[in-house]
Amino acid sequence: MFTGIVKAKAEIKSTSISSLIKKVSIAKPADFSLSLGESVSINGICSTVTEVSSDSFCVEYMKETLKVTTAEHFVAGIFVNLETSLKVGDSLSGHFVYGHVDCMGVVHKVKEEGGSKILHISIPKEFQKYIAYKGSVTVDGVSLTISEKIKEGFTVSLIPFTLKETNLGEKKVSDMVNIEVDILSKYLENFTKSK
Repeated sequence: MFTGIVKAKAEIKSTSISSLIKKVSIAKPADFSLSLGESVSINGICSTVTEVSSDSFCVEYMKETLKVTTAEHFVAGIFVNLETSLKVGDSLSGHFVYGHVDCMGVVHKVKEEGGSKILHISIPKEFQKYIAYKGSVTVDGVSLTISEKIKEGFTVSLIPFTLKETNLGEKKVSDMVNIEVDILSKYLENFTKSK
């Protein structure tokens, strides 16, 4: 489990595919302490650490993950958002994030406002019911507040700090992003359907 508060932005060093499994090597931030088998959020995808060295670590993705997330498009040179898993006693500054990507969204408009940016993101119709004005959403692993619900999805406003510390500052029109809707909205739906 995570909080959506990105701890680092790191570069993908290399990728390879063998037996339908994609291996991704990522530069390890100096202050990251990772161990084999540990869960780490990479652009919002809960990933298992399979190798660790002094300056990098590796994760692997199977066919299903490649199909429903942007991991299929991970290539050397791009930067990804990293967050280590939530531990008992940690501060919950964002919201509860599982790292189970619900769908991919598409950035269809980027509007600059001073030093900030507003991203307009479209998502598949079946997930739009989980979007609520001022509700929470995770975009590429970043916990954000929905600033507006629009016909095709939602908008989020990004302050300069978020633009600098995450890869969202690099997003442009037509880019794909991983979306995890607020788990509370899904629990609420399940509860009302079971009544």
